[in-house]
Amino acid sequence: MGRKSILMSGMVLLVAVSLPFVLSSCSDDEKYVRVPAPYTGSVSMGVAGEGTITTDKGNVLIPDESSVGHDLTDGERVFVNCSILDREDINTYRVRINKYYQLLAKDIVRASDTDDEELGDEPVQVKDAWFGGGYLNMRLGLEYNPSSNTSHLVNVVYDDVKSTADTIFLTLRHNAFADTVRTRMGTATASFNMEEVTEGKNEKVYVKLKWQWYTHRGTVATWEDGGYYRTSSENNEETENSDDDGNNVSIQ
Repeated sequence: MGRKSILMSGMVLLVAVSLPFVLSSCSDDEKYVRVPAPYTGSVSMGVAGEGTITTDKGNVLIPDESSVGHDLTDGERVFVNCSILDREDINTYRVRINKYYQLLAKDIVRASDTDDEELGDEPVQVKDAWFGGGYLNMRLGLEYNPSSNTSHLVNVVYDDVKSTADTIFLTLRHNAFADTVRTRMGTATASFNMEEVTEGKNEKVYVKLKWQWYTHRGTVATWEDGGYYRTSSENNEETENSDDDGNNVSIQ
């Protein structure tokens, strides 16, 4: 499935872009921790707890005293840029945290339990999407007015009527709360918990995601893509490099 393949279905344009749902670009992989000197620029996503961070690959990071802003809140999902200083055991590492920030982590909502109007239908771009740590993680592109200080609402909606034991149908929704659109492009990263919507499903389930975004002609269209998610705890442990372009949109 190529990035530029376009499928026409009636009056709706369906663009099948190949999202890296299972692309490994994680730098807490073992190939990095074998280097003898500290590796600067290693990035991970994970969950903080008891002064450590458990990454999506199952490694435990222990912040060193040399870390910058290493105080963590238990249970928060974080993105971490760090340097690996030492290996305590097979999956535990002492690290210097260079930078981290809290990620938005939300449950996936059911279509039958939500107010459709409140979810909104403003365009939102899926720049990257991948499974990791039991989450569907996404790096989003959103239009916003930087002077408005408006926090946008994003949700992933589970179609509990159409979904089956081996296929899950999800829709990304965006409510800009009347924030001025087409003013500036910003980015946001969010993680959506897959646990509830995969309960009782097959061990390997196909996830189809759709969202509203612009075509090259400037018209709004329905985009979609998908990938396989494994419900066993040993899988879905990939993470994604996340860059910061300075135009971060506040989302909830």
